[in-house]
Amino acid sequence: MFPEGASSIAGEVDQLFTLIHLVAGLAGLAVAVWIIDSIIRYRHSRPGTTDLPPRDGNRGLIITFTTSFLILAAIGLWSQVVWDRINVPTGIPIDTIRIAPRQFQWDVTYAGPDRVFGTDDDRTWINRLVLPVNRPVRIELRATDVIHSFFIPEFRIKRDAVPGTLSVINLTATRVGTYDLVCTEYCGLGHYRMSGVVEVVEGYWGDIEN
Repeated sequence: MFPEGASSIAGEVDQLFTLIHLVAGLAGLAVAVWIIDSIIRYRHSRPGTTDLPPRDGNRGLIITFTTSFLILAAIGLWSQVVWDRINVPTGIPIDTIRIAPRQFQWDVTYAGPDRVFGTDDDRTWINRLVLPVNRPVRIELRATDVIHSFFIPEFRIKRDAVPGTLSVINLTATRVGTYDLVCTEYCGLGHYRMSGVVEVVEGYWGDIEN
């Protein structure tokens, strides 16, 4: 169902996605079976009456609701852990890349060898993001005009870029190759052509020539 994962978080996102759909599918099937069984079993009941005997409680129903709650709580906690790994800034000193999407392109800026932004050795590429393989980076995402959405399918990374708001993505690419960077938020008439390329390479990005 998915392209082959190429980031450290891709496998866990796929597992979480599969679990959510499995639980939702089984729950939907159980409800459908219960509805069909009720229709068949009580199809001859007269209006205003019921064939169900009075009961003080239903142990099976209580167990079902409790189990469902625990499963959903576990999925919620796991989802929060994955979300934090991707989106919460860490205290680990890693390379930072600034991406400023605008109609209709991705402006990707790297601090030069001094690792400080705003100096003469900064390098900016348009629609080209170069990442070192197996090396964590932090992407600082900030739109300059309207809302855009940063999406790399193989990395299982998708994050909105909102004007005036800084979004942080923690990312480690794990497979050398070339991938698509696309905008998945309608951002104007040129939205269809707002795409870029992601290159995962050996070594540090600064070794790549223009």
